[in-house]
Amino acid sequence: MDLESDLKKKYAESKRIINEARLNKQLVIFVGSGTSISSGMPSWRKAISQISERLELDSDSLSLNEFLRLPQYYFNARGKKEYTQLMQDVFLYKKNLEPSLVHDLIVQFGTQTIITTNYDHLIELAAEKNSEMLRVISKDSDLPYRKSDRELIKIHGDFENDNFVLKEDDYLNYSRNFKLIENYVKSFIGTKVILFVGYSFSDPDVKQIFSWAKNILHGDFQPAYLIDSNSEYDKNVDDYYRNFGINILYSSVQLGIEYKKDEPSHNTEEMLKWLQAQNSVRKIDELYDNLKIFKEFNYSYEFFIRNVFQKAGVIYRNGYLYVEKRDSINDDQSDDLEKILACIAYERYKQSPESVYYQCDGKKCSIEISPVEINGVESIKILDILSILNKSSVSGIVLFRIFDSKTPRLPGEFSYKVNARTIFVDFERVKIPKWIDLITRFNDKELKKLLKSNSSRLNETTPDLYMVQACIYVYFKDFLFAYNSLKIAASIYYKKSESVKYFIAEVDRYYVGKLLINYPLSNVDKKDIELVRKELDLLNLEKTLMSLPNLGKGIEILKDLSSFDISYKLFQRAYSTSNKVKEESCTNYNLFTGVPAFSIMNRRIRDFFLFEHINCVTVDSYAENIQIYTLYFQSILNSVVSSELKNKSDNFFNIHADCISDFDLTVALKFIPYKDLEKFFYGLSNVPLSDDALSYLKEVLSCIDNSVDYSSDYSLLSEPVIWKILVILSHINISEDVFGIAISKLNLFLNVFNFISKKELIIIFLNNADRCGCINNDLIGNVKSLFDRYVDITLQNDNFSLGLNFIIGFLAFICSKFGLNFDDKEKCEKFIQGNLKIHCATIFPFMSEPLKRLVVNRFKTYKIQNSFDDFNFYCVAVKNKIIQPDSSVEEMILSKCEKECGKKKSVEVMVRSSSTIVNPIFHDNEYIYFVRKLCMLKVIGLVKNKKRLSEAVSCIKDDCSEWLLNPNSYEYKNFDVSWLNECADDDEYLQKILRLKKCKENIKNSLLAYLGSIKIDNYGIVRILKYFNN
Repeated sequence: MDLESDLKKKYAESKRIINEARLNKQLVIFVGSGTSISSGMPSWRKAISQISERLELDSDSLSLNEFLRLPQYYFNARGKKEYTQLMQDVFLYKKNLEPSLVHDLIVQFGTQTIITTNYDHLIELAAEKNSEMLRVISKDSDLPYRKSDRELIKIHGDFENDNFVLKEDDYLNYSRNFKLIENYVKSFIGTKVILFVGYSFSDPDVKQIFSWAKNILHGDFQPAYLIDSNSEYDKNVDDYYRNFGINILYSSVQLGIEYKKDEPSHNTEEMLKWLQAQNSVRKIDELYDNLKIFKEFNYSYEFFIRNVFQKAGVIYRNGYLYVEKRDSINDDQSDDLEKILACIAYERYKQSPESVYYQCDGKKCSIEISPVEINGVESIKILDILSILNKSSVSGIVLFRIFDSKTPRLPGEFSYKVNARTIFVDFERVKIPKWIDLITRFNDKELKKLLKSNSSRLNETTPDLYMVQACIYVYFKDFLFAYNSLKIAASIYYKKSESVKYFIAEVDRYYVGKLLINYPLSNVDKKDIELVRKELDLLNLEKTLMSLPNLGKGIEILKDLSSFDISYKLFQRAYSTSNKVKEESCTNYNLFTGVPAFSIMNRRIRDFFLFEHINCVTVDSYAENIQIYTLYFQSILNSVVSSELKNKSDNFFNIHADCISDFDLTVALKFIPYKDLEKFFYGLSNVPLSDDALSYLKEVLSCIDNSVDYSSDYSLLSEPVIWKILVILSHINISEDVFGIAISKLNLFLNVFNFISKKELIIIFLNNADRCGCINNDLIGNVKSLFDRYVDITLQNDNFSLGLNFIIGFLAFICSKFGLNFDDKEKCEKFIQGNLKIHCATIFPFMSEPLKRLVVNRFKTYKIQNSFDDFNFYCVAVKNKIIQPDSSVEEMILSKCEKECGKKKSVEVMVRSSSTIVNPIFHDNEYIYFVRKLCMLKVIGLVKNKKRLSEAVSCIKDDCSEWLLNPNSYEYKNFDVSWLNECADDDEYLQKILRLKKCKENIKNSLLAYLGSIKIDNYGIVRILKYFNN
């Protein structure tokens, strides 16, 4: 092949890339001064000559580097005013210039962004001429206000803003004067395909722009192309600019005899026309070239498939592909697409006749379809495309017309008959591999068995099995075993020339290796980690990708996979859809057409989940993926709990998900961090779950392997799923069977490492179970076992007992409801004698009568000390009538509080309630907690010195204390409903204040205002509401 033919072949590929970028809105055009010469503007060299004449210098003798200094010389010599005037004259400022055909062609590319170094207005005029709206950005302050979809960025400013860039100082200070514009343009260079028009090799602007990219991205940027309209082909120059990332398109090569040496504007026009001219590509070839990469995938990414078909002109809606219904045949492109779909439909019919049907009275009715004559090569491509579709989440094809086998036709002609029925062609349902099903159900026991079973079948013919093993090892956080399995799989794929799977294995090996290095477990030898580090240093995924054989245009998905772009792009779409989910749930409709946003979001995230798991992509523990699943679950949960919007007319409704599905729960348990899950469910109650979701929860609970040591390294990387399940069970209508499994597992998992950290969660869980009536005589034994475990752990670990009196008291309360009062004298004595008086006082109401008498007798002579712990004990002991009120102790508490007033000491005060420690209250003075308790004791008649208490409350200026002390006379305009948490567990106090008419009315009004704005499950407020209901 001669040089010219070789170059034209390369140019054809360049044209394809440029047009693909243009269609994908990924093309940015840089416009230089050469485009304006035919409109009367001076060339760069001519402009410099005019300046040099004023300086009486010979511009022909100056080097390229000295060109920029001439404007600087003139500025230094004549000052800003004369310099500006001369530049305006040289560059024909305010002269009536007309845009040329070049400007029209540039605008007709339809790119979202055009960037120019010119000062003129010819692009704007061409846009106006072509009825295109362009937002002009010529200074940093323009950027925040851009609104148009299309923009023209004048990176060298203009004369109107007196910020034009020309002299040497302007270039040196560019980053300071155009900071936002510079960064904005740099982002394009790194991520978009660039086309330079109107630039010459002597133009300093080209080198400036690509020096930015080369310095920042170190060569890792999108291709750039420059149209050369002035020169003959020069290999040395071509190679030189390729080093900058610029591929030169020589018009002298491409145009052939149409090239005019002395007419660069003509050459530019013809090159732009050539770039915009569409090549004739058959639709079957276009589809196949884009989809063929999925032949090696185990699962085809629906989002990618949808885009491929949509770009070809096929409509994709509700999971089905179809060509728009037409009454006549007059569109060759649509005919071609219908033919392709008909061929796919017939091949699917041959595989499964029952998959082709039409709807009749709500039933599926079978129908026979005829073959379409196509050549052998097309037939192979059709079968490959069908195979790709069968392993995706695409539902099927819709045919509005079918091939008429009875109509005479010429060989190869495609004849139709208009069909009265709509024909559906369903593709195969994707089967979830067993190992994925086990992982999503957290069935550790069966997974370990599968690992062992698979091990005996591993050999040089089973690379897919090595990939499965790696995924299971990653699940168990055995990153070294996973890494070595991936290493073997990659080697086998390489030998078998399975390039796609080889690349996926290498991507997995890279990211699993990173996990191994960044999260080294104690059982991994440091030498192994160092070896992995050295191997990863040699692994260049970009280089590996470039070395793969021709995989068609679909190779982009491998690039996205290796760089997490597939995740970034999905997150952007998911974020946009989540806003739509929120909008639909907050809007009243009287008519809604289309697919709800929550359903679209579910389909996309499920597709992504299946794509990565079935293809054994082991990166789901990375933050890039976690944030996708977190956004999804939060959006779906918010949609589910959105209240039905009411209107005067019953015809109005809002759009929201009805319930949490089993897939939603899979996402929550597998991907959502425990703390985030707690935050998402906070304040929610009675969250509806589908029947499948409830069954899934029961199965996961049953599968949980309680033999795992969660105090080991494993816990550093993964929160045991039992705790996430408890979060969910705390906010749904829990059933007896689910509660029974959960409480039995909880007893097995409770240990010294989590008995403190999860106490609040356990209280919320048990309170919800109690509310739902799940705790019965058959299951109370499990609650009693939990109570005994907490008591034993508290007695054995005195140092860890702080705050455990809350959960011990709550568990004792639940047990007492079923007649299981605390009656262990030996343990009671240990509470009394140890540093656990508060625990004893807390469970006192739920003790047997003999034990109560013992406790009262033991504390008759106890002297309260001036300490936080003793004050805490005193308040609880007086309330539970273990000891009598004591004015000297009251004085100690009040004096201590008054003394501490003004000290800035933020201390979290835990407020005990029968459900949870909600809304921790922060005080500058920690002893205010006891003042509040004294206020409640005063209302129920258990304070000696009432006057002294009133004085102290006035002194410390705590609004909550003032309300608790005088609930009937308090000014409720300052009332905070969170104060109800202070008295939520004190039935005697609540009954007292709610007998006060004014107090009751004020609390009621405050609650109505609060409940009208948010949805809550706040224990304090729920308790109050129960009193109102009663």
